[in-house]
Amino acid sequence: MSRQRNRVSPCNRAASTLRYQMAKSKNHTAHNQSHKAHQNGIKKPKRHRHTSTKGMDPKFLRNQRYARKHNKKSCDTATEEE
Repeated sequence: MSRQRNRVSPCNRAASTLRYQMAKSKNHTAHNQSHKAHQNGIKKPKRHRHTSTKGMDPKFLRNQRYARKHNKKSCDTATEEE
């Protein structure tokens, strides 16, 4: 009398482990986020009077500087003539 072992073939082993896997976790939820946002109020971004010229094209900035300088001069002469 030979004993037979209850061996599981590799195909059946993979199938049996799939049955007992953990449930997948939730990927995304927006629960409570709206409440948190409104606790301190949703505010509009502050509008600054002049935008920053940092990182702008130097050639453009140089031209802007000259344009502002001469624009002031033309305004002064226009008021003197009147």
